[in-house]
Amino acid sequence: MARISELPQEHIISMLKGTIDYYVWCGIPCARRWPRKPKLPRAASTQPAIQRFTYAIKLYSQISPRVRKAYQHISSDTDLTARDYFVRAYSSGIRY
Repeated sequence: MARISELPQEHIISMLKGTIDYYVWCGIPCARRWPRKPKLPRAASTQPAIQRFTYAIKLYSQISPRVRKAYQHISSDTDLTARDYFVRAYSSGIRY
């Protein structure tokens, strides 16, 4: 991570996408090398967890607006998003 004085213009960020990741952390503009996929293959034991997580992320877009609003209410005073709470609930086995 490198602290920078200010974020560059949007066209520069777009031009460097895939090379440099620009973001704001605690109000401080920062840059870092673009995150890369690990070169080693993932362990077979992690595949089911990855598949559950992927499914939960897709499922969040399909839940009813009423349930989504409830998750938004739960997450309103926290650092987590409504989707984070939904994925946590799905992963821990809470079903409706």
